[in-house]
Amino acid sequence: MYPALIAAERPEATAYVMAGTGHTLTYRHLDEQSNRLAHLLRAHGIGPGGSVILIAENRVEWPIVMAAGMRAGLYVTPVNWHLTEIELRGMLAEALSAGAPAAVITSADRAGTVLSALSALGALPGPAGPAGLPGPYGDGRKPLGLCLDGAAGPLASFHDAIDGRPATPVADELLGARVLYSGGTTGRPKAFRQRLLGVHPADAPPRHAGLTARLAIDADTVFLSPAPNYHAAPFTFQLLTLGLGGTVVCMERFDAQAALEAIERYGVSHSQWVPTMLSRLLALPADARGRHDLSGHRVAWTSGGPCSHELKKGVMSWWGPILHEYYGASEGYGHTYVSPEEALVRPGTVGRALSGGVHITDENGVEVGPHTVGKIWFSGGGAYRNADDDAVGVDPHGRRSVGDLGRLDEDGFLYLVGREGHTIVTGGVNVYPTEVEHALMLHPSVADAAVFGVPDPEFGERVKAVVQLRDPGRDGEPRAELVDFCRTRLAGFKVPREIEFVDRLPRLPTGKLNKGVLMDAGAAAVHMSAPRFEVLHALRVKGMADVSAVGALSGLGEEQASRHLAALAQEGLVTLRERPRAMAALTAAGREEHLRLLAEEVGEQAVKALEADYERFLPINRQFKRVCTSWQIRDDTSEPNDHGDAGYDAGVVERLAVVHADLLDVLDSSAGTLPRFRRYARRLTDALARVRAGETAAFARPLADSYHDIWMELHQDLLLALRRERSARDE
Repeated sequence: MYPALIAAERPEATAYVMAGTGHTLTYRHLDEQSNRLAHLLRAHGIGPGGSVILIAENRVEWPIVMAAGMRAGLYVTPVNWHLTEIELRGMLAEALSAGAPAAVITSADRAGTVLSALSALGALPGPAGPAGLPGPYGDGRKPLGLCLDGAAGPLASFHDAIDGRPATPVADELLGARVLYSGGTTGRPKAFRQRLLGVHPADAPPRHAGLTARLAIDADTVFLSPAPNYHAAPFTFQLLTLGLGGTVVCMERFDAQAALEAIERYGVSHSQWVPTMLSRLLALPADARGRHDLSGHRVAWTSGGPCSHELKKGVMSWWGPILHEYYGASEGYGHTYVSPEEALVRPGTVGRALSGGVHITDENGVEVGPHTVGKIWFSGGGAYRNADDDAVGVDPHGRRSVGDLGRLDEDGFLYLVGREGHTIVTGGVNVYPTEVEHALMLHPSVADAAVFGVPDPEFGERVKAVVQLRDPGRDGEPRAELVDFCRTRLAGFKVPREIEFVDRLPRLPTGKLNKGVLMDAGAAAVHMSAPRFEVLHALRVKGMADVSAVGALSGLGEEQASRHLAALAQEGLVTLRERPRAMAALTAAGREEHLRLLAEEVGEQAVKALEADYERFLPINRQFKRVCTSWQIRDDTSEPNDHGDAGYDAGVVERLAVVHADLLDVLDSSAGTLPRFRRYARRLTDALARVRAGETAAFARPLADSYHDIWMELHQDLLLALRRERSARDE
């Protein structure tokens, strides 16, 4: 990626546009702004071999930071901005451990967490130099700190800092290298650094040339990037597109309906998805899927997780035969590729080797023949190998693996079956979770599924499935039906012996299933609380509520909630009032019983986990309050909003959608600790859909199950779970 080449030929061509806001960068702007940032970095001692670390949401400054690092010979390090202070501390410690000068760039919403992590490491930016900027380095541990939204404590304003710097290249331009992390949310963070090649950016070897050719990425490409930019695939394909002079359309956060709108609005030709996104697109109502012109959308691809044959067929029956797939490790050890046509005739394959070779070995490292499951290894590799991969996952033949399991057919097509360590051994026989998950996903009632092994006294392990239904209210809990369905597609020993149902499976922002949450926490992470507690808790959250509100908040529905309220009233734990409106509230005894049950449900470990989630919730809560104010009082006139200006309201709703997407990530984590938080995700999503459909009351009207009311319930629920009284800090 070297924007100077494109800017010289087509300076006003669009390089980057944010799908929601429409904020745009031309190649001229990208070239000039990245030059200015490169000069700033040089002025603060950050030369070749240093690092630029970006911890920020998807936003228009992303390509500026990436291009500056790539033309200044730096390690370009995008970091997951959802991380807590403790998790972030580990990554920053690793990133700064070499002692080379570095810059840390973040946003206002993440500044507090970033500064806390840096403070704990003794690496706060500073001291301040002229013009409010940190002074030159005394040692490599004090990074240059910049905030994209203006100065924040020791963080200087990003835009003020680069303004006035030269728009021409630095004298010693060198090609930078990518750094990606794995394991940051589940263990010690592990960095994968590409090698610094020591060449000028204009002379960079081509990246993924074979894949680029098969996907027909070129200067005419308009590429929709719907995933978080810090993930490997969006990062890579944005750089590929920009390097060839195409246009990147970056979504602030993924939303299925908004993605279709962006394809039509911006004339998107290419797009990259993870399977979960494709599933959510297919789950849209037929009229929502059909209202957009997708005729210019000619190439799509999926990666980042197994994509079932049925899902591919569903997408291609809608979009046509345009869905490609590739498989490869983020570390860049090798890749496979399968075309749409090959995928339709070879169900389940992720293709043949595209770079290097693919090998399957048994547990002794001996290569096995076709149709035998074993460990997947890649051989070969190109110029962009990782700087430290010689010591990681390498066998005596120089082949590299990340622990995936699979098999090859006679023609060299690879089929994934799972992860090493996730294989279920039941009665001495191996069961591969991916195969069982694919079988479950074929059932029309199943929206999502996760399969893993749990201890069994007779067989060692038994197969367990955790299932998310498309319509829980309609489908009930069809355990027997799903077991019978699996028996028609799987050998008996592979059929789940245990099935649990949840409102929503925990997925990472990239769409990948966070199976570790399910496997580590076991049934405790997914079971639903007893109805008695749920009703008491709903009343404690609401204070006073009718049966409908209790049913919604508890997840029990009106009929069950009514029965439990009557029983609790007989125990003296609830008082019922019939006039002027049927309402219920806790008695003093009911509040004591609720506290007792809450203490049983939320132990010390759960409180610690929720405290981390709550720290992520607070800045999102402040964003939400600003959006609510804009809904009630117009930003442009400071007058009450009468909702007569559809354009103004639509802009506020889009801001709400961004906040909503941020909140869903927090709720995914909280639901891994307390499953009831999944219900808030569903209810808030439904309320947002009502707002988007034109129901203004669904935004903030009291007693209307509005988005605002549900948010307030969630906030109170978090405070109760943490056993803390509301203070000014919580506002």
